[in-house]
Amino acid sequence: MRVSSTASMITAHLAVVACASIAFAQFPSTRVRVVDRATARPVVGATVHAVTSPFPLLVGDIQRECVEATTDNSGTARLELDPTRSWTVWATKRDGASARFASLPHVAVTLGRPLRIELEPFALDRITIENLDAWREVLDGDTRLTARISADRPSAWLGDLRRSHDECRTPVVGAHTGTFVAPSFDVALAATDSSSFVVPPVPLGSFFVELVRADGRVLDSRRALPLTSVFGVDSSRYDIDASETTLRYCDVARLPLRAVTVLEQPIPRLRVWQTLSNASSRDHAIETTDDGTAHVFCSATSGSEATIPRVRAFDPRIVDRSPYWPRSDSLDLKLRAHKARFASIRGIDEHAAVYYVEDDLATRVELNEDGAVRLPAHRRFPWSLVAVHGGHPVVLADHVSSPRGDFTIDMTSFRTVEVRARGRRNRLVRGGIIEILPEWRGLAPIGLLVAIDDNGTARVHLRPGTYALLAWNEKRGDCVARLVVPPNSNTATDASQVIVSRITLEEFRWIHGVVAWKGHDLDRGAVASETFCPSTPADCVARFSDSVVRLNAQGCFETRVSSQTRYFWMRVYDGQGEQSPWSTTKLHLGTEGNLVVEIQ
Repeated sequence: MRVSSTASMITAHLAVVACASIAFAQFPSTRVRVVDRATARPVVGATVHAVTSPFPLLVGDIQRECVEATTDNSGTARLELDPTRSWTVWATKRDGASARFASLPHVAVTLGRPLRIELEPFALDRITIENLDAWREVLDGDTRLTARISADRPSAWLGDLRRSHDECRTPVVGAHTGTFVAPSFDVALAATDSSSFVVPPVPLGSFFVELVRADGRVLDSRRALPLTSVFGVDSSRYDIDASETTLRYCDVARLPLRAVTVLEQPIPRLRVWQTLSNASSRDHAIETTDDGTAHVFCSATSGSEATIPRVRAFDPRIVDRSPYWPRSDSLDLKLRAHKARFASIRGIDEHAAVYYVEDDLATRVELNEDGAVRLPAHRRFPWSLVAVHGGHPVVLADHVSSPRGDFTIDMTSFRTVEVRARGRRNRLVRGGIIEILPEWRGLAPIGLLVAIDDNGTARVHLRPGTYALLAWNEKRGDCVARLVVPPNSNTATDASQVIVSRITLEEFRWIHGVVAWKGHDLDRGAVASETFCPSTPADCVARFSDSVVRLNAQGCFETRVSSQTRYFWMRVYDGQGEQSPWSTTKLHLGTEGNLVVEIQ
């Protein structure tokens, strides 16, 4: 590999000052125009959907907020959305019995500014699920079943969209991997062995169909992938023009689960997470009874559609996070317990929702009679305690900043921080994302991710401490800065003040390359890239910067990476989906200009 590089050093200026008061603006009205992608004509009667989450990166018990509007005779709809949140917006329409249209998801939309959405045909309109009686036979009590349809992250489905054989388009508008909020829809299934239903209004792209019982527990999952080709996935079994598809859930076996300590004592009310082997969907929670028992389901038959459960503990009382698989006809967990500690929370909103988080998985917790929650007493794995307090997402505690032993979280100590973002030549940054994480060299805990509004500002509520701040705007670039939040002096004046942080974004870096791969047809191939920035929150930057771009017939490509990038990993896919090994390039920031990468 031969690399030549010229690029400019990043500059970030961070200042902290105080202003006198907090003023919250009314939600801005965002005009959305929906057009037919082929003709550019306005689409009347289309539904515009918007979904958000206070913690977009988390799955599990976190509640989403959804808003819908219908386009008028000019193809226009208006949405009034909270500008502090990151919103995923798309449009859908059904004409007649089965003609279906949908748009790509638009992510991290800049509220208050016009948005254009393009509809195109989305052939898959109806799904039939078979072999449901096999599940009902192993369920206790209520055997009502529901299909939960959840959109997949755009970063997980690579390839051409249906009916787009001659082009490659960016799957989303915005920082797609870092801020996508997946919409989810529940459909009640008929009490028969097979049940057919119309696909809910999901955006273009792949989605999961999860089988859910009446108590909310997910039993099994399948992926619907309406794409023409997917790198690394055998897409020949998908009929891209079919308006209907059938999903068959395998015959199922019920396995007992028993959780005990190393001293063989039952672990009551243990929360564990189950992962299904046949789909990369989110994990699903299981809780043991008072005697430390529960049950899991797995496939009674083998084959490509078989489901093998894997479980691991998700509980502050337990040190062990190793995965467990079934052995013979049972699943036995022998876990090492640890003395837990408690965090008392003072001054929290009585309607606040509090969540315990590990590995982006959130479970809602209730305060005990003393207003406290149980937390791990060690730092063997990352964890966070977060909440939605007064309508704002806040991080209450984590493995980085919490003191040893029991401690108290005082909500009056939190400060309001207003981040003001500018680009080069002091140009206003409209839209984008700001993520704030505790300064930490290891695996970072959960941070706050908020939107930059049309005035170039973002507001967060933080406890005193030192943080790493990442700002990202698709047009202006990105930056990483250090943010220091001073303690509250507990005076009435200080409590009402806002800390103002000013940051400057640097332009993205562009990599122009050409691939020479002897004996391989590169037309319609692709380059998948990953980036690493040693001096920054690496995982944070990677969520925004990693990408997949197409190769042309000559093997040429162009991709954009963060201004903070130091290492660039790339893998090449030829036109048939065959992949090359990963190649690593170290990038240098000492000179000006672009980067040119050649792979031989």
